[in-house]
Amino acid sequence: MECFVYRLKIGLLFIALSLTSQFCKAETCVTTASEFEQKKDQLPKIFQNLPVMLTTDSWLLTAGLEIRTVGPKIKLEGHVWKPSEIYSDDSYVKKICYDGTNFNVTLENGKSYDVKIKSEGVSISGFSFEKSSASTFAGIVEKVKKAQSRSNTTVDNSANGAR
Repeated sequence: MECFVYRLKIGLLFIALSLTSQFCKAETCVTTASEFEQKKDQLPKIFQNLPVMLTTDSWLLTAGLEIRTVGPKIKLEGHVWKPSEIYSDDSYVKKICYDGTNFNVTLENGKSYDVKIKSEGVSISGFSFEKSSASTFAGIVEKVKKAQSRSNTTVDNSANGAR
């Protein structure tokens, strides 16, 4: 019995130390392209080189996202087609923070997204996105734009992010 208690104490100590190290990790935040260049080694490999294109294509969601630098700023361009809505969003990034597991992306237009890192991509609002090529991203954008023109929905081109 004494050996069991000893093993239990060691196990609990190990868990406590693991949790402490997780909570002590410093959050990495970037707001500009130059900050991104300085801190990119602290980010997951999928986001260490911009531009990054992420896509998903299913019956529930067809979307393409591109994160790139534009001069001194970072920009997010998104094209989304869900059964209930179709929209495009083009805005500069106000702040991107990475806590070692997840990103929080805040745009200058006021929108904010939580992004979970996965082995081959990311998850946003429960949808899986894979890192994609420029041609795959362009194909998704074209598909969303065609659906948009058929449905005559509005396009959200924020004044601070319009090209």
